[in-house]
Amino acid sequence: MTTLSRIGIQKWTSRQDLFDRVVKYIIENMGKTFSASSIAKFLKNEHRNRKILDGVLENLW
Repeated sequence: MTTLSRIGIQKWTSRQDLFDRVVKYIIENMGKTFSASSIAKFLKNEHRNRKILDGVLENLW
């Protein structure tokens, strides 16, 4: 596992539910191009609050 991967995992595992939902989205969209904003839209459709959506965008950039 690369250092970058470890850093990414450390950021996300403190918010396990959010991590699980993002992984779910990535798996469902395997082979398709997607962006941080498309992940945020997915979470918004699952009725996540704005603070969480902002956190997703911040962590992915």
